[in-house]
Amino acid sequence: MARIIRESGSKNIRKFNNFTTSSIVASVVNIIIGVLVFIFSEQIGTLIGYIGGLIFIYTGILAIYKFIKRDGAKLYSLNIIFGILSVILGVVIIFVPTSVISYINIIFGIFLIILGGNKVTYGIWFKIGDDASWSITLVSGIMLILFGVLLIANPFESFMTATKLVGVFLILYSVLDITTAIMLRRRSEDIVKIFW
Repeated sequence: MARIIRESGSKNIRKFNNFTTSSIVASVVNIIIGVLVFIFSEQIGTLIGYIGGLIFIYTGILAIYKFIKRDGAKLYSLNIIFGILSVILGVVIIFVPTSVISYINIIFGIFLIILGGNKVTYGIWFKIGDDASWSITLVSGIMLILFGVLLIANPFESFMTATKLVGVFLILYSVLDITTAIMLRRRSEDIVKIFW
């Protein structure tokens, strides 16, 4: 019996580490896209709609995958909502990319708010599970929500285009996400004990 429990624990740790690895890879790709969007904001034009749509769809599919493969893990119980919202937003953006340009900061702002809400949920679960990483996860979620609100309000429009701003926020979000994923990966054994 003890052997079965140990094997199950090891399997869940591997699964959790795979989830964090996929998050890190996605964030690295987002950083590269963010840098390109910032540098080539003038040339990108309507392509930003397609790029944004693909990012949303990919992130949404990743969240849905984690929900399906979670094996009862409470930590990913709300991923299905986040994933579906992201995919829908991505599809809408791809089908009307030219209309998106005028509202790109609002759309990315909403996306960051959804991402932040997801992270806040993780932070609350960590707090319930009495895991020490709850405060950092919660703060990173709140920061993403604030970034999203700031992007929607866009007080920087006088000296930075909305497209450049999207690039900056994409980079900031991704760096934050990588930091959180690495931190969680280091505590994977404790997290699996609490949430599986």
